[in-house]
Amino acid sequence: MFNFTAIAAIDNQRGLAKEGKIPWFLTKDMKFFRNTTSLLTDQAAALAGKKNVVFMGRKTWDTIPLKFRPLPDRLNVVISSQDAQFDGATTVVPPTAGPSSMDMTACGQVLSICADLPFVDKVFCIGGARLYTEAVQHPACEELILTRIDHNFDCDLFFPEYEHSFKLVQVLQEEQQGHCFRMERWRR
Repeated sequence: MFNFTAIAAIDNQRGLAKEGKIPWFLTKDMKFFRNTTSLLTDQAAALAGKKNVVFMGRKTWDTIPLKFRPLPDRLNVVISSQDAQFDGATTVVPPTAGPSSMDMTACGQVLSICADLPFVDKVFCIGGARLYTEAVQHPACEELILTRIDHNFDCDLFFPEYEHSFKLVQVLQEEQQGHCFRMERWRR
């Protein structure tokens, strides 16, 4: 079974989005996200034709501009309560009832799918709020990579509390368009 990383950009109140949209545009963070979720473990993984997996909820998928869907060079997995198809992505419909084991969660289902795919290198949860809440509680979520923006954007969707379960291990400071932000790496 795979471990996975949750990656997100949040404001100083742990805000993720406002009215269904990300209220900031930071190209340095977008490049960091692309590089982090695309970069393979090593040259051997690249030679073996491996890819990273990014999994997300349907609303997160919908926020990605059409010209960038699916996110290139990664296997895109969309979690949806509707049995729908998403062009260029694999769809997972989580069970609505049943045992509450970690294997039956959306994260657990994605990890089960990844275990059956020989070409998977790393796995990333990229949102939204409900999946992040599930992810930080899942024992296979070993790492959080957070871009923390030093500003309150009055968001209405939030990243869950994580400080009691993860330890800060790395910080990189950045600044762009008048916003100070830092990339943080947290480990369980």
